Amino acid sequence: MMGDVTLRAGKLRLVLRPSWGGRVVSFDHDVFGDILVPITDTSFEPEAWPRGGAYPMLPFHNRVRLGRFDFGRAGHLPVHPDAWPNALHGMANRGCWNAESVHVDRARLLWAHEANSAWPWRFSAEQRFELEPGRLTVALAIRNEDTYEMPGGLGWHPYFPTSFTHRTDASTIWPIDGDYLPLGHSEKVVAPLRQATAYLSSWTKVELSHPTMSVMLTASGLDHLVLHAPGSAYICIEPVSHLAGALNEPQRRPGAEEGGMTRIQPAQSLQAQIRLEIG
Repeated sequence: MMGDVTLRAGKLRLVLRPSWGGRVVSFDHDVFGDILVPITDTSFEPEAWPRGGAYPMLPFHNRVRLGRFDFGRAGHLPVHPDAWPNALHGMANRGCWNAESVHVDRARLLWAHEANSAWPWRFSAEQRFELEPGRLTVALAIRNEDTYEMPGGLGWHPYFPTSFTHRTDASTIWPIDGDYLPLGHSEKVVAPLRQATAYLSSWTKVELSHPTMSVMLTASGLDHLVLHAPGSAYICIEPVSHLAGALNEPQRRPGAEEGGMTRIQPAQSLQAQIRLEIG
């Protein structure tokens, strides 16, 4: 089993644990402290993952209704206990990734999926982390290694401490039902957001403020944003490429207005990037 990978740049430190679903275990500043909630668990349970750090969501994020979909090929995903009776957050955050091209301030993690009844396409995935004084950049990519068109999506799931306040410029919200799936229409955001969980789009940034630190989150290739603030020990601010449940609606087109899955052709890739500016 591969050990932790530690990156440093200036006063920033990032610890990765490839074997735990390609996770960020901790991200902190020497003076200001934790930027993400650190993972302190001593063992990894793939279906009861730790609420801390950050992890990749691919080839889809969030819920798939009843774990079943038909996108040219039919898939039957395992139901997740926290989202019953639905599937949740893809498969990559449960797998064992491999670290390559590890340097003092950057690293590349790789993972591959063989076609099966849950996800009947073969694909490979990549995460690239680059740390600079004052900035973390995370690049995500998924490549279709199959011979048929494949639906695909990307997302990143960080856990911020509740000591941060947050504000976003998102202008569109998608109302959801009791299963955290969209009702099918969007509305204009009415500020301030009071929902504990909100599915947003048409955004460019999220500003997080702390008594001693600020964080600016931006992304490219991720038109949607999930905010989840259960009021306990963390706030989840998740840049994502599509709406929850998009696998159940093949007719939706990708992008901010409809939130559908991207159709990835054989030997083609879907890519995205997340940036955290620390001040």
